[in-house]
Amino acid sequence: RLRATRSHDIRAPNLKDLYQAGATSFGAVITDPRTNTQANASTTVLGNPNLKPEIGDNYTAGIIYSPTWLDGFNVSLDYWKIKMTSVVTAVSNQQIVNNSFAGQTQYCASVLQNASGTIQSVTTQAFNASLPATDGWDFEAGYSFAPDDLVSGWDGTIQLHALAQYLSTYIATGSSGIPIDQAGAVASGGALPKLRYNLNAIWLGDP
Repeated sequence: RLRATRSHDIRAPNLKDLYQAGATSFGAVITDPRTNTQANASTTVLGNPNLKPEIGDNYTAGIIYSPTWLDGFNVSLDYWKIKMTSVVTAVSNQQIVNNSFAGQTQYCASVLQNASGTIQSVTTQAFNASLPATDGWDFEAGYSFAPDDLVSGWDGTIQLHALAQYLSTYIATGSSGIPIDQAGAVASGGALPKLRYNLNAIWLGDP
């Protein structure tokens, strides 16, 4: 059997994403990357009425093979690709300051300084980002047979099952705000291994 799907998915921003009134807190420690000094600043979280809906385009295509010459055996292989655009994303206060210092001018209006250049406040809003994008392969195989086929007199059923996934790419935003491929990366927050697999063997008999 051959199988394929394509889906076009949309999620609208929620009311908080769009219209959250300013929620201000005080005493946040912000590091000024220009001087490498720290300042106690106020931080304000606002909704963003200009947010657009998130959009996802997903594709899968695969094959399933159940041969008549080997009863109880099944195998499948699928390719999948997911691309998301206008993803509602939040950026931390410190990252806004870092991005502004790095020349990303769209963040500069969110950083308020006093006459001496000390950071006084940072305003954060959600925004739309065109990430992540990922693709890979899924593999599954199963085989069920009677152990009597191997050793005469053995009862029950033996089930073998293998499941694997190969992650080709996983494009996401790094700490610098620049898209990077995180497939195969290991970090403190978790890992995205290139290859994952699971093997099971079960022998079913009487209760």
